[in-house]
Amino acid sequence: MSFTMRRGKNFFRPGACGWVLLSVAWAMCGVVQAAEQWSVSRLMAQLGKTQARQYAYVEKKYVSFLKKPKISRGTLVYRAPATLEKNMAFPKQNRYRIVDNKLYIQKQGKQERQVQLHNYPELLILSESLVATFSGKQQVLEKYYQITLEGDRTAWKLVLKPTNAELAEQIKRVEIYGNDRALQRVVIKEQDGDKSDLTITAQ
Repeated sequence: MSFTMRRGKNFFRPGACGWVLLSVAWAMCGVVQAAEQWSVSRLMAQLGKTQARQYAYVEKKYVSFLKKPKISRGTLVYRAPATLEKNMAFPKQNRYRIVDNKLYIQKQGKQERQVQLHNYPELLILSESLVATFSGKQQVLEKYYQITLEGDRTAWKLVLKPTNAELAEQIKRVEIYGNDRALQRVVIKEQDGDKSDLTITAQ
């Protein structure tokens, strides 16, 4: 892009000026379009592309009667369409596995036992919500929450506020953070002030 300098005056050639304005307008349209395209539906579509993924996690549980958070570490494994496995390595070696609407629990030194989540409505909803987030199932989340998306594709925050009466008695909100289709953090805030803060890193 060229411009002509004359003594005492600096000015763009008419044609060049037009191209400058057109380029700026085109760039701004691209920015606006990208912002408009990023939505809950777009995010869920991105998350839904993942068939299997393993994460390292650090979980901090803040409980009102404890001065310090309870910390645990391990791995999370997601497998499409509806399996989520939590393998705790510290402070104990425990394993929790959600498959469809069943929870399998195997604590260190003990045999695995099975829990029918239908018998525990709040736990069922939370389990479904976590699996739905990993699998990008927007309709499942909308059954139980008001959904708000903040940020952009490179750094987003999904806020879930319970609309289900039973769940709302226990859970104030769920905050999920990520980058594109990579989940990075899940924070569950309870009505009594307790909370769980789970940081995850894709492996």
